[in-house]
Amino acid sequence: MYVSNVPLSDQNPWPIYTLKIFSTRIYIIASPNLAQAAFRNSKEIDFDTVKLNASCKALAFDQHATDIICYEPKKGENSYILDLHQEMYAALAQGPSLLQTNARVLNCLTKSLNAVGTTQQPKNLFRWMRDFYTVGSAEALYGPQNPISENHNLIQPVWSVYHSTTPRLLTHL
Repeated sequence: MYVSNVPLSDQNPWPIYTLKIFSTRIYIIASPNLAQAAFRNSKEIDFDTVKLNASCKALAFDQHATDIICYEPKKGENSYILDLHQEMYAALAQGPSLLQTNARVLNCLTKSLNAVGTTQQPKNLFRWMRDFYTVGSAEALYGPQNPISENHNLIQPVWSVYHSTTPRLLTHL
C-alpha cells in the first residue's frame, strides 16, 4: 500500500515501514519511487486487477462488459485492455504524438479566444473553460468532425457522467 502522508514519517524518516499485527506483516511504503519498484517487481501485488475491477464497478458495467475489460489473454492473444493501453500510451507518451495533441487543444483555445468579441459579455468563467476544454479535448482525440464538436448540447451529458461516476469510483476503491 502506498501512503503519501504517513504520520510516522515525522518520527521515522525511512521510506518503508513494517507493521506487525499478530502473525501478519503489513508493509507501508512512503516513497513513490519505492512504491513503483514494488509494483513492478512483485509477483503478489497486482494493481491492474484492482484497477480493472474498480473501474468496472465505478462505471456500473454489466457482466458482459466486465468480462471484456477483465479478459486475460493467452500468450500471443490481444485483449481490449492491452490494445487500449498501447493506444493511450502511444498517444500520450512524450514525443510527436503528445505534441500534436497539445497543439490541437491549443488551436481550439485560439479559436475560442478569437471568437470573444470586443463588447462586454458576462460569462461564467468555469463553464466557458469547461466547455472549451471538453470540445478541445474531443477535437484533439477524435478530430474536428466528432459528436461533441458538432453538437455542443452533448457537453453537459459528458460532465453528468463524470459527476455521477466520481462518487461511485471513490466508494469502490
